[in-house]
Amino acid sequence: MDKVDVILYGNFTPSPETLSSLEMNTDYINKVITSKKTALVTNFEDISISVQALDGDFKNEAEEKNKLMQYAETDYVLLLRTDFALDEDLIEELLDELEEQRVDIVYPNLVIKAEEEKVVNFPDLCENENTILHGLAVEECLPESALLFRKNLIAMNSFTETLNI
Repeated sequence: MDKVDVILYGNFTPSPETLSSLEMNTDYINKVITSKKTALVTNFEDISISVQALDGDFKNEAEEKNKLMQYAETDYVLLLRTDFALDEDLIEELLDELEEQRVDIVYPNLVIKAEEEKVVNFPDLCENENTILHGLAVEECLPESALLFRKNLIAMNSFTETLNI
């Protein structure tokens, strides 16, 4: 069974729902990599996953993701914002989709529940390989969380820190 390293990033204290969703997915998580800033305000003792907290002050989320991803050990990396919760079987589904479709990046459509349920569909990146190869500026078209990709993709590129996202 493949496992992922989770990059937990963002300016929010992870909610109990975020931590609970990580715990529900422990079978598919090798470790969580986050900043010391996030770790200081979070009770990671409530989850049974290894957490690696790294020092650093970051200009923006792109720089934070780039720095944290340097410590990923698995072949797959899952980006998870601190204010996002995973469904119980989401990592398994994303890994299956990655292998079945033979692609490097997969992500779910988001379901936003406020007063009414709203589904956000993100654009299909198939046949846009040239855009992807020129850098991850395509990140402007991607969801900010629950983005699973092959780690070797980042070895070729990084997130564009000048985008200030």
